[in-house]
Amino acid sequence: MSDALPTTHPNPGYFLDITIPTEVKRLSEQYLFVKAVFDNPNFFPSAIDQTKVRRVLDVAAGTAAWSLDLADQPFASSYELFASDITLSKFPSADVLKRAGITPFVQDVTQPFPEEMKGTFDVVHASALVVALTTDGWNSMLRNVYKVLAPGGYLILTESDFLLYGASDTLPPDGVAHDVQTCMDGSNAIHAMNNILVGLALERGFVIGLSILLRDMLSDASYSILSRQRALCPLGGRSETVKSVRGNSLSRFRKSSFGNLYTQLDGVTRWLLEKLELEAPRGV
Repeated sequence: MSDALPTTHPNPGYFLDITIPTEVKRLSEQYLFVKAVFDNPNFFPSAIDQTKVRRVLDVAAGTAAWSLDLADQPFASSYELFASDITLSKFPSADVLKRAGITPFVQDVTQPFPEEMKGTFDVVHASALVVALTTDGWNSMLRNVYKVLAPGGYLILTESDFLLYGASDTLPPDGVAHDVQTCMDGSNAIHAMNNILVGLALERGFVIGLSILLRDMLSDASYSILSRQRALCPLGGRSETVKSVRGNSLSRFRKSSFGNLYTQLDGVTRWLLEKLELEAPRGV
């Protein structure tokens, strides 16, 4: 596997930008996994009336997987669909996007959108920005997205707390912050993986524990939270026992969920080793 450095990405802080084919595969599998975990048969959250939606924007779209999935939904056949990201390198070909009716464009979410887009989108979607945005980046992103929403429009966010727990660990109740330092300290494999991934994320200024911290950021940017759902994403063997939000099996993701984590760790550790910056886990 090629050792493309994270600094080749237009966002120099983003550290999961492994080789393009590998990252496209990882992101595509991640989308299908997270979709299965939340297991929403209606695609949109229940607060959104599908019949009143006309224009939809997928920001920081990555592989445009969400946009393509939406384009396949019968109820969305008349929607105007747009997808943007800081780079379109992971998007499918122009022919694929055209057939799906998706208009792509380059956009850094921390910068203002074109003036002609202000107040025009009924729905904006964003996901997996946990290792792409600092606190300042999140605040800018939320303000910029708010400005392109039509009156009464909706922002759909799907994010991760970006912390690993072992099968025997007790997760904090909803609304209680993670003890990030404890998750990183120690000598077992889970601590080591958190030490590498979370440690690097914190070093870059990214926000760990978004399920709690996003509430205040959304409020400060003038959003009202209409619905919220928290779910556990099981990796590897845990997918045999942990079910989706609606109680359905996730066992088909046993291999790909662990492979997703391995790909992240492999790319990051290779890069850190090359820079002679990979440290022993805390507690060793």
